[in-house]
Formats: sequence, structure tokens, C-alpha cells
Amino acid sequence: MKDLTFLERIREIGRMTPSEARIAEHMEDVYPMVALETITTICTCANVGRATVVRFIQKLGYKSYYDFQRDLHSEIIQRLQPPAANAAQRSDAGLFRRHCDQTIRNINEAANRNKPRLVNKTARILARCKGDIYIMGHRTSFALASFFHYQLSYLRDGVRLCSNFWGELPNFVSQVTSDDLLFLFFNSRYSRLSETVAQWFARHGCGIILLADREVNPLSHLATLQLVAPSEGIGFFESRVATFAVFETLSNLVAVERMDQLKERFEKFEDATNVFGVFSEWWKNKPKRPKALKEIDPARSAAGSRSVRAV
Repeated sequence: MKDLTFLERIREIGRMTPSEARIAEHMEDVYPMVALETITTICTCANVGRATVVRFIQKLGYKSYYDFQRDLHSEIIQRLQPPAANAAQRSDAGLFRRHCDQTIRNINEAANRNKPRLVNKTARILARCKGDIYIMGHRTSFALASFFHYQLSYLRDGVRLCSNFWGELPNFVSQVTSDDLLFLFFNSRYSRLSETVAQWFARHGCGIILLADREVNPLSHLATLQLVAPSEGIGFFESRVATFAVFETLSNLVAVERMDQLKERFEKFEDATNVFGVFSEWWKNKPKRPKALKEIDPARSAAGSRSVRAV
């Protein structure tokens, strides 16, 4: 764990005891200011004993609390340092490069955190669910939920996109049964609306699949299955690229699970899109490509150039 950042060390732990989960949740909530806290402060906020905090710090790979603070101070200073003073790094191209590097790190971490067996199991549950699948995300997560709903609706019936408004949700979820399933996109800062909906589904015996940005979150104890997609960004906004990578993988695996039913289903979709004229038919009257430069008469080209200059 020597070369990992503090947040990466937390995510590497995987399963935690309830006490460890409270410590990790507190540290992530106040990061990077946790570097200035004492053991006593962490004990009070996480409601754990001093020995538990010390053991957790050691589990993260630090020799002592002093080493933890020292390394975290260095990490924060490094993050706050401006890029090297050259035009390339100060340019938009430099920012784009760093953003791409960060999203790649997020995707690689998602690949490490979500074991193939877990991803395959999640896809099988989505493919074989006997009831309806309710997909939900609040605020920025609503766009993610909408896209996943669009993909999954191609593959099976009974896929429902939950409303993003408090007033509409009671009617929408009032008839759920234990055969139904909730797939919830759940990212920090965590939505109270999403918490309420998840608790409602749990109360009615439904399965809950959570796609979150952290292992430790307010709903991890309710989840039947939990997938993790880190969302660390380099500026004001977090990155959702790893989240897309996870649910797009699920969509493809669900397609494999339901391959026998898809031929007729896709034929009906294709027929409907043709009847309603959904897609452009530009290809039927493609404009001709302009002649390649080498095919243009050099004499005419020279004459044209002279006339332009004359004007």
C-alpha cells in the first residue's frame, strides 16, 4: 500500500467491521481535514475506542498515527502544488491530459474493486428478476439511471425509471412486491430521497443493488449486492466515467444472459423505429464527396487562383 493515496488505502481494505466502517466514513467525510484531527477527535466522531482507531490506521498500512499524519500532510501538499511552470501544463491540453489520467485510475480501481464473480452475479440477477426492476438516481445520478434504464429496456420488460421528484414517488413505488428489485445509483453527497426509497424497498423485502462511489456509505448495510465505482475528479466536478464502465458492462452481460430472447425483441424494436421514422436516412441520399485535389485540373486551379487574386 506504500504508493497508494489515503482514499485508495481505504478502498483497498474491502470488507470492514461496523467500527471500522464508522471510522472510514468519518475520515472520508472530513478529508483532507482529517490530517489535522487527533485520535481523540476521531474516537468521538466515530464512537469507537482509541485502540480501534490505532488498529485501523495500521490496517491502512501506516506504522503509527504519526506516520499517518505525516504521509497525509505530504499527500495534501502535493495535491495543492500547481503544475510545473510551462505552457503545455498550464494549457487546456494539460488539464485534459490530467483528467484522462484520473478517469483511467478510477476505471482501473473499479476493475480491481468489483470482482468478476460479483459483476456476473449482478448481471444474472438483473436478467432473471421475476418482478420489475426499478432504477433510481437522484440529482446528478439521475442521468446515469436514465441511461442505464434506456439500455436495460432494450433487453427485458419491466424496467422502470423512478421519478426524480418527492411528490411523484409514493404512487410510483406504492405497489412494489418482494419479487421487485431496486437498482440505485448512490453517490456522495448522498441523497435523502434515495435513502428513503431504499428503506421502502427493504421494508417490502425487495432486493437492492447499489452502485456507489464508496464502499462505506449510508445504505451499504441494506444492499443485497454492492458495486463500487470511484468518482474522484481533478477539479470542481467528480468523474462518473467509472460508473458508466460498470453499468455498461452489466448491460452487455445481461444481453448475454438473455440472448435467446433478444432476436425477436430486437426485430420488433427495429420495426417500430422504422415505422416512426426515428433515425435519419441521410445515407439514402448521401451527398457526393468533393473530388480529391489530385483530380482537379492544375490549369483550371491556377486560373482560379489568379482570378481570386485579381479580385
